[in-house]
Amino acid sequence: LKTMLNSFQLLMFISMLTFYNVDNTQDNKYLISNDIASIITKDQISVVQQTANFIIAFNLTMKFEGGYVNDPNDNGGETYKGISRKYNSKWAGWEIIDTYKQNKNFPKILNSLPKLELMVQELYKKIYWDKMRGDEILDQKSANHLFDSCVSFGISEGIQLLQNSLSISKTGKMDDATLNALNSLSQ
Repeated sequence: LKTMLNSFQLLMFISMLTFYNVDNTQDNKYLISNDIASIITKDQISVVQQTANFIIAFNLTMKFEGGYVNDPNDNGGETYKGISRKYNSKWAGWEIIDTYKQNKNFPKILNSLPKLELMVQELYKKIYWDKMRGDEILDQKSANHLFDSCVSFGISEGIQLLQNSLSISKTGKMDDATLNALNSLSQ
């Protein structure tokens, strides 16, 4: 391999397969993209496809998170795609949003900024997906539900809801016991 991919790049690649015409080369390797500039084998793709895909869960949850809102009656205050400035004040995406506030097409213009969208995805992956060990969950539907619960109620509460449904000890953490119990349902 030219470079090693981290799991986020690999998941991004798999989600892009539906958008790009990816040709199988003679040596059974895929050229991912110029942005990632890496080559990956079919075996690596099949390993990732056997676990849940962050982009699928993210896209489903984003259908309900909306765009830019600054509602004084909302406890979260100013939010963008469910990211509250009050609770995520150091998120670098706020700098981009602030630079566009004087634009006549604000907030609609925010939807046309790929860098901002990638920053949103990275935050959700780091704060929610990674903490719920989404890359280790075997069933996509289970991962989708858990991700949405964690986004809506917080990581600890979302995992406790899962643990309660699995009738196991409620720790609020995606420990090995919880992950194994969840994954045993999909086998």
